[in-house]
Amino acid sequence: MNVLADKLTCSKIFGSKALSEAINVIFVTSKYTKDDLEKTDFTAYYKKLFTKKPFSSNKEKFNFFLLSSEFDLDEGNDIFSLIENECDIPLDFQNQIITLIKDNRRSNAGQGNARVYTPNPTDISNVDVFLHEFGHSFGFLGDEYFSTGDGHFKNF
Repeated sequence: MNVLADKLTCSKIFGSKALSEAINVIFVTSKYTKDDLEKTDFTAYYKKLFTKKPFSSNKEKFNFFLLSSEFDLDEGNDIFSLIENECDIPLDFQNQIITLIKDNRRSNAGQGNARVYTPNPTDISNVDVFLHEFGHSFGFLGDEYFSTGDGHFKNF
């Protein structure tokens, strides 16, 4: 029995497509307090995404879910199994996992998943970090800057 299961909540926050017909984006919170969960506007993430092309003309192709927890789901937990079990979402190439972690580390992304570190979960600038990392995980886009070798970055 998973002790976390009693403390997890999975809910659809946007979309009406069947899982098999949609791109399912699952936000997973980690280390958020109850207060953070109540005060964070998770709808701001997809609303901002839908202001950008090509997403603005493809809203109907997306479902967004929120798997919320006050626990540290980032360390030592199988997030994929939690999503499949708690949200009943089969994980495949078209689904995206965005872990929102209350921490001050540097955000990162790979194919199909991103970690967005949110030192202050209610800070609206987190949405811009999400957009950046979503570009990596969903669109396989690279960064538009490079290291100069001295710890600084320059734009292309």
